[in-house]
Amino acid sequence: MIRLIIIPAVSIMFFSSCMSMMGIRPFVVREGGVAPAAGDTIAVISGSNSEHSILLADLIGKELVKNSSFKVMEQKTFAKILGAYPRNIRGPFHAEFTDYKKDFTNTDLAEILRIQKRLGFKYLWVLWVPLEKRQTSNFYMRGSGSMMYSVDEFVYVMGQLFERSNGKDVAYSDLYVNCSPSGIGISMIGTRMPTSRKEAVEHLSRYISDTMIEKTGMVKMK
Repeated sequence: MIRLIIIPAVSIMFFSSCMSMMGIRPFVVREGGVAPAAGDTIAVISGSNSEHSILLADLIGKELVKNSSFKVMEQKTFAKILGAYPRNIRGPFHAEFTDYKKDFTNTDLAEILRIQKRLGFKYLWVLWVPLEKRQTSNFYMRGSGSMMYSVDEFVYVMGQLFERSNGKDVAYSDLYVNCSPSGIGISMIGTRMPTSRKEAVEHLSRYISDTMIEKTGMVKMK
């Protein structure tokens, strides 16, 4: 017998609220909203030349091709148009030695506008991985009297969606996910614990793109 589990809407809202309080904001629409139509064009690019930032942008672009009604520019196409890609674009944060400080006024809007003009697409989604770090936690095992430790790694993501008509961001992403070589447990975004930073980026790409597609109403009709 198949049992259906129905989760009340209030529970989903509570879960989303908790995620936001924890700093997990996969796609937040700015005041004024964003209302794309089927067939609207979008380019998803990395805001830096870091390995995981490039991978994240590539994977999110592929997820949008597969699951949304956006017309997505292929990475090889905008790489050809821009010439130098990936490139470092000043993003919505200030990098520090072992951390970063969020600042949405820091983004190089002049460079964003130049890229928008050259690509010619309605939407430009720029993604950054401003920080990756390892954290070791020690804890005491009662009973055995021994000290144990766990190693967790974190991948942080920030992103901004720009609309050609106004030259400013209409939505943003601000979140992180943890991963552990053990693969035991659940990640910060509610998925099976990724075992590497690369796998964490793969989980993030699906989570961010699914949220973006839902919030913009751009679900592809099967």
